[in-house]
Amino acid sequence: MQRWRPILPWLAAVILTAALLVYQRRTGPTYPISVSTLVGGERVAGRLIRSQETTGPAKVELTAGPSLRGTLVWRRYPTDEPWQSLEMRRENDRLVAELPKFQRAAKLEYQVRLEAPNGSREILPTEGTAILRYKDPVPTWLLLVHILAIFLGPVFAFRAAVGWMTREPSPWRWVPWVVVFLGLGGFVLGPMMQKYAFDAWWTGWPVGEDLTDTKTLVAWLFWVAALWLSKARPKFGSVAFWVALLVMVGVFLIPHSVRGSQVDWSKVPDSNPTGRSL
Repeated sequence: MQRWRPILPWLAAVILTAALLVYQRRTGPTYPISVSTLVGGERVAGRLIRSQETTGPAKVELTAGPSLRGTLVWRRYPTDEPWQSLEMRRENDRLVAELPKFQRAAKLEYQVRLEAPNGSREILPTEGTAILRYKDPVPTWLLLVHILAIFLGPVFAFRAAVGWMTREPSPWRWVPWVVVFLGLGGFVLGPMMQKYAFDAWWTGWPVGEDLTDTKTLVAWLFWVAALWLSKARPKFGSVAFWVALLVMVGVFLIPHSVRGSQVDWSKVPDSNPTGRSL
């Protein structure tokens, strides 16, 4: 057991970080909506996508009983324009339809309306609509490096916290790495991804309302302040550390991609979508 003791603080830090980031991702507005229900005694299940690259149409598909029929209805979001309707085709055990391809940052809202031979009907999602956003492709290498940097920032923060709680000699030695990795992920790699996906380097405060950019800035500034206080006002260092940690946790509990880039449809001509109006 003694030989594994140095690894345990890092293991705790990795687990806490993974839990935090998974929660943030799964509660975000681009995470697919899982659906499962019965219509006329037949099972329907699948995931309604909420993010799509501009390289092609957005494929909506659900596993559905053989006698079920489906209609995909959609419109640009946010607008009050008429709904467009697409009959879903059957591919083996699935009902499938494609939403048209749109420009980056365009949003659509849609529903799947199901009907059984006995007249039973169901609308998915059961509450509201699924809102899908288009983005341009981001290079895989950039996405992976960005995720790594954003992951390592909280890992070093939680590792320092474990050091504080176990009274290690110098838990502050991990804090500069928090500043480095949050800065790298949030202000170098993050803007690069944003530029690829939405043709904008920064859409958070003070130029926009993107909470992902803004919250990363807030967390990073608190860590910078904590690090500075540990040098300039050592007696306030421990308080500053725990405040910065709590702010970071609060920031990462805010769902990812909230208030992100979005097309202003009032400035875009009608798209002449395929389908029929309802």
